[in-house]
Amino acid sequence: MKTLLFLFGSISLSISVFGQGWQRTNGPYGGDVFAFFKDSNDIFTGSVAGIFHSNNEGDSWQHVFETDTVFDIKSHANLILAGSESDLYISNDNGVTWNISNNGLNGEQVYTIESDGNNIFIGTSMGVYKSINNGVTWNYSSVGIPNTKINDFEIFGSDIYCATNNGLYKSSNNGLTWSLLNSLPTPYYSSGQLTRNP
Repeated sequence: MKTLLFLFGSISLSISVFGQGWQRTNGPYGGDVFAFFKDSNDIFTGSVAGIFHSNNEGDSWQHVFETDTVFDIKSHANLILAGSESDLYISNDNGVTWNISNNGLNGEQVYTIESDGNNIFIGTSMGVYKSINNGVTWNYSSVGIPNTKINDFEIFGSDIYCATNNGLYKSSNNGLTWSLLNSLPTPYYSSGQLTRNP
């Protein structure tokens, strides 16, 4: 079965599904929301005010962690990871408490998070970092990618795709090295979000 990879830039769409439209949730209020993560009955959002949590489908929200802007929230094993404009945070108790995980990082902004097996990848303002020990330590893993902002990851089998401000890159060796995919025209090299047709 053929897999299709889609690349999204800075295009905003308003969509009505089956005539249902959209409904505003009862919060979180107070600023832009950048990240959304759902696990069973729990919803976490990342915003300019930190992390909010709902356990009732968005009917009410708790401000569980106050920090700077949170750009992405993902899970790995029994952990929840949140990337912000100053640090990476990890929770091992379903978002009740959060701890900084920056051993090996250099204070870059963390824009995107992805995990595959034992590997966790984060995209920062200066490249890719990888952890193989649940975020205890991080190693720079951007060989082949210039120092640039990482916007998104997608994993297909043994291949990892990475959307950057300098184009779309691919790794076939768990992020040890990356190669630029030259099929995008120059105006679209400032790559945004990746997704795929299952």
